[in-house]
Amino acid sequence: MKFIKKVTAIALAMSFFAPVSALAEELPVLTLQEASRRAVNNSNAIRNANDSFVSIDENYERTRDMFFMPMQFSNDIQQIQTGLRNLETQRTNLSDSIAVQRQALEFLVLSHFVDITLAEEALYLFNNHNLPLVRRDLAILNTMVMLGLSTPAERSIAELNHNMLLQNRVNLENAISDARVELNRLMGVSTDRLYNLDFEIEFAPLPNNFDLARHVRTQRDRSFAIDQAVRSLDLARFELDNHTLNFNMHTGMVMPNSVTRDERQASVNIAQRNVSDSRTQVEHAITDLYHTLRRIEHGIATLELRLLSLHQEREILEARLSVGQITQLELDRQDFAILTLQNDIQQQKAMHGILTVQFNNSNLLMRG
Repeated sequence: MKFIKKVTAIALAMSFFAPVSALAEELPVLTLQEASRRAVNNSNAIRNANDSFVSIDENYERTRDMFFMPMQFSNDIQQIQTGLRNLETQRTNLSDSIAVQRQALEFLVLSHFVDITLAEEALYLFNNHNLPLVRRDLAILNTMVMLGLSTPAERSIAELNHNMLLQNRVNLENAISDARVELNRLMGVSTDRLYNLDFEIEFAPLPNNFDLARHVRTQRDRSFAIDQAVRSLDLARFELDNHTLNFNMHTGMVMPNSVTRDERQASVNIAQRNVSDSRTQVEHAITDLYHTLRRIEHGIATLELRLLSLHQEREILEARLSVGQITQLELDRQDFAILTLQNDIQQQKAMHGILTVQFNNSNLLMRG
């Protein structure tokens, strides 16, 4: 499923809706790639992380230079080695963290693109199909009241429902505005900017023979959270393996260690549990999401069967209209039901597409 959307102050058009307005055609095109690039460039968190490399590298050089300084205690060398190992781990973690932050920003931009698009489509459907039908029904009811075929109380209820619908439109418009503002803030531009959004999100059902166990293993291998936990375990084991008796190299006097061997072992045990927990969390997150995707796919298949039924019912109504058995209003109501269901299917396919992006990148599931 591919979305290429034209963002206007009012509405967007889906393939089964009317063409977009001329105003939309005059707006600048914003691709997903460009919006993601702007968001990454505007991220203070990524800037700060990049700046941290300088501090780590300087600390590494200073620590390494300590090898050439006079040693007073026997574990000074071990402490220097541990310090260097720790700084190397920090640098690797920082590099991976920046990559994950970029991925998270790109995913957030995609989410805003989808939110704006789907809300605009819902607003278009409301303005061009739902509201006109309600107003036609209200006009008919007014005539019936004048003819004594209905009561003012029934008309009052219909008017109240009409006003509630108008409030729903305000809520949709506010949601669209809020999503636009958030997207512009991410990119660091004026919050009132409008664009033609150009992007693609695919609805790709998982194959029937999908190998979930293999996918879980793949996502574990790609998980930054697991990699970070493994590095912490490696560092803890290094500190334990290099734990030695501490003595003054000039006097031979044994000195107390700041950290005991038992404390080192406890750190290893904690790190081992953290690795195990991280692996379990990734496995559970991917497995749960797999079942969610399957449920959405089943729901879409059900909706599409219902859509086929509505189209068949429309053919019958159209035949009845041609012989004067029903009014155009009844056929229009059927058309609105079809458009509403098509919109629901689009919503579900978009949700599936978004969740599939997460399903294929465990780092987007394990944040915060």
